[in-house]
Amino acid sequence: MAITSGFHNSVNGDRKYNAEFFALFFGTLIANGVFPNPSTGLQVTANSNMTTSVKAGKGWINGYFIVNDGDYVLKHDNADGVLKRIDRVVMKLNHVKREIEVLIKKGTFASSPVAPALQRDADAYELALADVLIANGATQITQANITDQRLDKTVCGIVHGTVDQVDTTTIFNQYQAWFKEITGSTAIEIKAWQTQQKQEFDEWFATIQGILEGDVAANLAAKIVDLERKVDSKFMETDKAITAVDTALKTHTKDDSGHVRFIGNATGSDGMNCRTDLAPVDLVNGKLVPRKGHAFRFYKVDTTNQGPCTFSIVSDTLPGNPGSAMYQILNGRGKALKGGELAKDSIITLAFNGSAFILQGEGGGYYQGDIIKAQDLVNRKYLATNSIDPVDINDSSKASSFLHSEIATVNGVEYAFAWSFTYDVGSKFHCWEVLTGKLLWAVSPSSGYSYHTRIIVYNDKLYVGVFGKDDTVGLNGYGLEILNPINGARIALVGGTVPSSYADRAADICLWDNGSTKEVLLLTSNYNNGYVWIARFNPNSGSFLGVSSNLGGNHTDGIPHKMQTVGDYIFLASSKSMYQHKGSSFNYTGKVPFTYEYQLLGLAANNAGGISVIHVYGVVYVYSTSLALLSSIGVTGNEGSGLSIKGDLMCYATKTSVHMYRLASDAKTASFIETIFAPCNVSNITTIENVGFSENAVIPPLYGTKSVAQVLSKTLKIQR
Repeated sequence: MAITSGFHNSVNGDRKYNAEFFALFFGTLIANGVFPNPSTGLQVTANSNMTTSVKAGKGWINGYFIVNDGDYVLKHDNADGVLKRIDRVVMKLNHVKREIEVLIKKGTFASSPVAPALQRDADAYELALADVLIANGATQITQANITDQRLDKTVCGIVHGTVDQVDTTTIFNQYQAWFKEITGSTAIEIKAWQTQQKQEFDEWFATIQGILEGDVAANLAAKIVDLERKVDSKFMETDKAITAVDTALKTHTKDDSGHVRFIGNATGSDGMNCRTDLAPVDLVNGKLVPRKGHAFRFYKVDTTNQGPCTFSIVSDTLPGNPGSAMYQILNGRGKALKGGELAKDSIITLAFNGSAFILQGEGGGYYQGDIIKAQDLVNRKYLATNSIDPVDINDSSKASSFLHSEIATVNGVEYAFAWSFTYDVGSKFHCWEVLTGKLLWAVSPSSGYSYHTRIIVYNDKLYVGVFGKDDTVGLNGYGLEILNPINGARIALVGGTVPSSYADRAADICLWDNGSTKEVLLLTSNYNNGYVWIARFNPNSGSFLGVSSNLGGNHTDGIPHKMQTVGDYIFLASSKSMYQHKGSSFNYTGKVPFTYEYQLLGLAANNAGGISVIHVYGVVYVYSTSLALLSSIGVTGNEGSGLSIKGDLMCYATKTSVHMYRLASDAKTASFIETIFAPCNVSNITTIENVGFSENAVIPPLYGTKSVAQVLSKTLKIQR
């Protein structure tokens, strides 16, 4: 325990105060938060794209201040195709960096996401400016997606203690307009009332002037008798009218279940309540119980719902303000609501079925733009969403092979890519939107070259290895074609530096983290003499950085045709052995041999930082980067190839199916997820580099068939 005080005069330098002490002092005088003037200070606003702006303003955290003198633009990561997240824009007092930052705390993807927690410890202290909903499939952020948190003192708040004047201009102008309107109308009403009262008094006084003359007592007695007779007559008429009204009310009450009442405003986003005495409810044992079959309307005041919703009714005038239970709101199919079905500032109608409120008007069917599960339509998890014109089924020479595919998300939209090879027709590239199956584009290379490798999508560009000749760009041998993944337009066709007289194919491509630089590696070879090269391509400059020397002398167990990278290591695989190289000089460091040819059918970098390979007999072997065998995993089916790993999901294809597993965090074990039946027709002789897949969709490979590649998706988007 310690006592701190200040400020005191220094004697011979024994009293020195640093920035932290001044911050401690000012922090006792000024509360944390956003300065209130102007009212837009540090407000987070939408820019109709995937960015937000923080407006000019000032803030205060624990004795430290921040000044933003203009719009500060923040870029949010792309949305997921299926799940939502909530990003939180914060002011962060960073003691390590000695500054206050404005940044985005990215949320976690979920069907019902929550905002990230604030950091408040010895290293940093954060205040939330706004929460930003990133909806699934979103390509832009709107102001409706932003929840302003500046006034919430639990996460931010308004600075107070040194405020000279809060900006009350807007509310003062509103009050003045109201005051002028009320005082003006009141003066007119008072004048009209005075005139009416004077007229009524004059008329009354004229009627009694005669009574006050002559026998005043007799005249008054006669008037009283006449008044009593008139009053008795009026009471009889009133009794008859009350009886008639009571009968009409009882009849109306019986018909009340057919009326839809407006009960007022409801507050809350997903857990809504309405304080009213107009709702069709009964008071039972101190609680309000909605009447079964009755409907009502209300106005939704707060933000659009994020997911499933509940609703309750609270009495406005009954003693103790009793309320109802929180009942779930279901759509017309009896299903829980999805985010966005109850919009802010909308009129909503509900009816009570005895246990839940049923949304009226919408929710009974599917609407354009709805995302639905395949299993809700058919009795299986996946449904083919795409279609293209098939090849000529009467000409077997035109049977296509779709051995290379990929599924990737670009600007929040999930796309499926695959290129085919038909012996008489050549290569053709296809792109579909996964959720709709719409064919977005199909392109063919010029007659001088063809596609050869797997597909990579990186930084919103699509890369594929090619081999052949195109004099317009100087391609003579292997190279890379770079396409716009959204419309298929060619961005570049770049040729390699090994002459075509040496290399006779482009075997594979993959991404490589070369320190701080991301590169595309291209494996090329000459099968006749066993030569092998690796070329390095820089995506930023759009050019090849160079090519290795011939590595083929190290590859004594077959020429490699598959490639993967893990950190600084490059792994090459033939059908019999996995070779390891290291660094930008591709120094040979060792190999893992198998007994026979056609036993090693695929390899992939795993989620634990190692390399996994699939064996012909249905075993996945897991190795460290030092080539130590860590584990073996028995999997479904023999002759599996195209081993692919994304995060903790592992996928591969066999002759009749695609199989999906979920890896443990150490990648040494895996749990089976599902088998997706499809006529892949791959084998230990006909292997593939990878299977295009995601958490939501998969493209089964096809070899030498007279059909087309299918995009199988768990979810679909309604088009009309």
